[in-house]
Amino acid sequence: MNDLATALDLLATAKRASGLAAAKQWKVWALAVQAGKLPKAKFVQAVLGVMDALRAQGFSGDPARDWTRVKIALRAASDEHLTEAAKNLDYLVAFNRGKRISGGLGAVWTRDGQYTGARQVLDLALAQDQILGGVDDPPGVQVMTVHKSKGKQFDGVIVVREGRHDGEQMVSSFVWWGDEPPYHRSRKILRVAITRAKAHTLLVGPVWPGCPIIGQHNL
Repeated sequence: MNDLATALDLLATAKRASGLAAAKQWKVWALAVQAGKLPKAKFVQAVLGVMDALRAQGFSGDPARDWTRVKIALRAASDEHLTEAAKNLDYLVAFNRGKRISGGLGAVWTRDGQYTGARQVLDLALAQDQILGGVDDPPGVQVMTVHKSKGKQFDGVIVVREGRHDGEQMVSSFVWWGDEPPYHRSRKILRVAITRAKAHTLLVGPVWPGCPIIGQHNL
């Protein structure tokens, strides 16, 4: 019950950061669980189902693999809020931030045989990412997300497009989660990446899946 209450509280905190009213109700349910009561609400049961599924599977000790297991379990719950949470996990582990999270969780598993204090490990990795994000950029080749590149300039830029699974099919990574045609948000983000270059930009991507944004070169 304590784990369920913690999960509901964390989900409420994340939802409140997005300014959504659902967070208030989730907080109420978290307090109810802490008091020893199990709400019958579908969302609470969905969260409990995810936790039961993960307990039944167990974790492997490989942070990357276990992170994927959590995403799969969240999507399998068939709840729109939990599906959205699974999508956000992709953003959370982008580039060096993901390496810090994986390294921290891996060290904890090696020490304890379980992800003890995983929340603290995650908070520390995010804090390090914010601190190091303010350090002057070193010379040479740099790898970063589009969001990290904002406000920076380079002689040349290589923008890498990948294929990713959105839970139903493979789609272009240039199309951001939840963005609908004509993909205004995705186009603005891609424009940020392209305009970081002083001299030239190279777009690299797979033959499949295609990209509705750059398929006809209409950027």
